Amino acid sequence: MKKHLITLVVFLVPLFLFAQKNDQPYQYPMAKGSAAWDNLKTYKEKRDASQIPQQVVQDLTTSALLESVLNYPLLTDVMVFNSLQEGMDKLKTYFTAFNALLQRSDLPAVCIARYRKMPVDSVKFITPLIEKGGYSFRLNFMEMLLAQPELQSKLVVSDQKKLLQQLISNYDAKEKDPEVYGGVALSVTAWPAYHLSRRISGNNKKQAGAGLDEGIIADQASWKSVITNARAISR
Repeated sequence: MKKHLITLVVFLVPLFLFAQKNDQPYQYPMAKGSAAWDNLKTYKEKRDASQIPQQVVQDLTTSALLESVLNYPLLTDVMVFNSLQEGMDKLKTYFTAFNALLQRSDLPAVCIARYRKMPVDSVKFITPLIEKGGYSFRLNFMEMLLAQPELQSKLVVSDQKKLLQQLISNYDAKEKDPEVYGGVALSVTAWPAYHLSRRISGNNKKQAGAGLDEGIIADQASWKSVITNARAISR
């Protein structure tokens, strides 16, 4: 009996170890701005050098995978396209780890918990200007992530309303600090609020010409109206 028990333990331990997820974010082999990075000749070479191996992605916890995405060397490029959604779609196309993150079943819980740990006014306590900009961008990216249908579709209505209330609160906080959070940052916060409001109200009709669905930043009056509408819906 003892011999059989020992054999069973020896058999199960490797399976237990194999099942463990890695909770440490991926360390990219090249840092943006390093000599090795600057030696890469094309944008494609930079994309290829920044891909996370598939097995590593599978072994990461969702929290560690999210942090790995936030550390992606080319992440800021999502802001250079004609709309917020176009930037996110490009990321889905060229960064395989981001697609893997969007498929995780615990994505909403992990992302919302991370978002709540990023107070808008924390930027006041960050001294170096480059780090201040990095914090505000990460906050913007989290809100762009919260606007994605892969995440919002996994939320029940009660959680949708809680997240909507959080977004409204952050919008108000950003409005009070225009030196750090300008019109772009306000639009980014209003964008997931717009999509959540539509889900909660059951309104699937697109706002023709306004660019709200895609997240076109130009029209600040439209985004202000989105937040006004969201306040009523979130109650």
